[in-house]
Amino acid sequence: MTNYSGFDKLCSSKEFNGINIYVIPGNHDAGFSAKKIKADNVKVIDGSPDIIKIGGRVFLFVPYDAEKTMGEAIEPFKQKLKEDEWVLIGHGDRLRGAGNLNPLEPGVYMPLSDTDIERYRPAKVILGHIHKITDTSKIHYPGSPAPLDINETGKRRFILLDTKSLKIESVRTDSPVIYQSEEIILLPVDDLKKYIKSVSRELIEKWQLSKNEIKKTRIRIKASGYIGDIKEAVSAIRDSFSGFNFYDNADGEQIDTTNLHITGNKELDEIASRVKEWIENNLDWDFSDPLSPSKNGLLLEALKAVYE
Repeated sequence: MTNYSGFDKLCSSKEFNGINIYVIPGNHDAGFSAKKIKADNVKVIDGSPDIIKIGGRVFLFVPYDAEKTMGEAIEPFKQKLKEDEWVLIGHGDRLRGAGNLNPLEPGVYMPLSDTDIERYRPAKVILGHIHKITDTSKIHYPGSPAPLDINETGKRRFILLDTKSLKIESVRTDSPVIYQSEEIILLPVDDLKKYIKSVSRELIEKWQLSKNEIKKTRIRIKASGYIGDIKEAVSAIRDSFSGFNFYDNADGEQIDTTNLHITGNKELDEIASRVKEWIENNLDWDFSDPLSPSKNGLLLEALKAVYE
C-alpha cells in the first residue's frame, strides 16, 4: 500500500481524534513512515523500537527489521523491562517448529524464540505477520480483521487488552466473506462415505457458523491419505458439504486431491488403521497448542512411513 490518505482521514475524524493510535510497520510496509501521516493522534514507530507507557503498563513496540531477530531488537531495552509485567508488540514469526510459519512467505521473519521469551519475560506478546488467529496463554496473533484471501480462515476479529489485568478479549468483525480451509486425512475404511460424513460434521461443528454466516462462507477442502477410490472420496466430500460454496483454486479445482493416493495393500491398510487409532487414543501430545504440530500433520507423516 502506498496511499495512506484514507487511514489518515479516519484517524483525524471527530470519532477517533481523541484516541492515541500507535503503528508499527511490518515486512510489507517498507515505504511507510511518520512522514506519511498528518493526524496528530497517530504515532508511527518506524525506526528503532520504542517503550511507551499506556494505562500504567509498559509496552515495547518493535517494528519489523529484516536484519534482526526479535531478541536482538529487545536486548538494548532489557534493563528497562520489568520481568512478567511488560507487553511486547511486534511483527514476525513465533518460532516453535516449522509448522507455524507463514506458507505464503517462505523463510523466517524477525523470529521470536523460546529463549527470547525466557530471557526477557514479557507478560504478553502480541504479534503481526501471520494472519492466522492464534492464542496461547501468553502469545497472541490477532489475525487480520477482514480476510484478504482463502488462507485467512475462520471468523475474523480484533483484540482488546486490559492493561491492568492483561486479559485479552476477542471482538468479532462482520466480514463480507468467511473462508474455511481444511485438510481431511483419509484411510481405506469399509464405509468411506460414512467416514467422510462423520469427519465433515466435526469440522462444521467446529466452525460454529450461523445460517447467515454459512451463506457467505467459502470452503477449500484438501483430501490427503491413502484410499481405494479417489472419485468416491471426492463425491462424498461434495455431498457432505452440500450446504456450502466451494472456493475455486487457480486451476479450477475445488477439492485438492494432490496428496490422495491409491492403495490396494490390505496388510498396510491394517497397519495404517492401527497407527491412526494409536495416535488418536494413546499419543501423549498436547494438540490444543496452536504453535505445535497438528494431529493431522503427525498422522499424515506416520501414514507416509507406513505406505512409502
